[in-house]
Formats: sequence, structure tokens, C-alpha cells
Amino acid sequence: MGIFDQRIQEVCVIGRELVTISWTEQDLDEEKVFKLSGLLLTNDTALVICDGNVEFHIVEQKADGEFLPIRCCDPIFHIGEEDAKYLQVLDDLSKLSVVEFAKKYPHPEYLEQINHEQQ
Repeated sequence: MGIFDQRIQEVCVIGRELVTISWTEQDLDEEKVFKLSGLLLTNDTALVICDGNVEFHIVEQKADGEFLPIRCCDPIFHIGEEDAKYLQVLDDLSKLSVVEFAKKYPHPEYLEQINHEQQ
């Protein structure tokens, strides 16, 4: 049992490699396996979209070709959980500046605050 990212089937976006980041956790008597897809930036860094957030991960390649997360940083952007825009988000991450990306994908709480202030 665990989490399996259904987007793992994607193989490439914008000339960059999508990889599988996997790990196991022991929960009571059950071992849980987790697998997420990530956009490999360098040999040991990847961007991952998890629970609607873009996260930066330091990873290490395993013998089976998948990657083990060594360190996962706090979410840097919240983009929502629409799988339909997953590849577009990854494409934008590699093409847009940080400011452009933040403008295109504002956090929902930010939008709520702006709407509240305008009323």
C-alpha cells in the first residue's frame, strides 16, 4: 500500500527527463511504498508536484534507476491539484522566471485576501 503517482507514465517534457522518486515507510506492521514523478534538473535535484505544491527535492539515483529523496524542502509554490495542467506547470517552471511563475500561479489564499480587501 502507499501512494502511486499516475503521472509516472509520462517520459519527457520540454526536453527534460521526468523521473520516478520512490521511498518506503514502515507504518506499524505495514510497509508503505510511495512513488512520485519529478522533473530532474541536475543529477541530484528535482522538482516534484505533490498535493498541489511544487517542491524542490535533493535526490540520489538508486540501482533500479529510480531516485530516493534525500531531502525534501518546504513547498515553494501552490499550483492546485489539477492533473490536466501538470505538464504545463512543469513546462512553465523551466521557461518562466520565478516572478512570472508566481504571477501565473498565485496561491489561493493570496487571491482570497485580495478579493476580501477589494470588497
